[in-house]
Amino acid sequence: MAKPTDFTKELSLHIRRMILEKVSYNIIQEALEIPSGTWDGWYYNNQLMLEGNQGFRDFITKCKQERMITKASCNLEALMDSEDERIQLNANMFTLETLGKQYYSKRQEHTGAEGKSLFDPEQKQKMDGLIDEAFTE
Repeated sequence: MAKPTDFTKELSLHIRRMILEKVSYNIIQEALEIPSGTWDGWYYNNQLMLEGNQGFRDFITKCKQERMITKASCNLEALMDSEDERIQLNANMFTLETLGKQYYSKRQEHTGAEGKSLFDPEQKQKMDGLIDEAFTE
């Protein structure tokens, strides 16, 4: 591979694969023959990919996040099968409350479905009047 001077889609695929395999940046640069100054410039300037609109620093961050999320998912699955029932219960509850949050979340509603108001304007006006009366007496 010739020394890259441009951040291309093809190069990004090689970098992504290596980041997912936890290869250090120095070894990636060496293996792909990317001069350190070029890598540093791409990172500092968030150099845009030639065939896309993603910057190099954003791309590196996204790859690291993908690696961490994959590892966390694998760890969570292992905990869901734990011999310790408390750990198993907590892992399952966490999974349901996050991945299945539409059905199992413990959230408190501040708005209605899809961000709509919890009360229709007429109900709200009545409630505001009752609250005002309670505090003015």
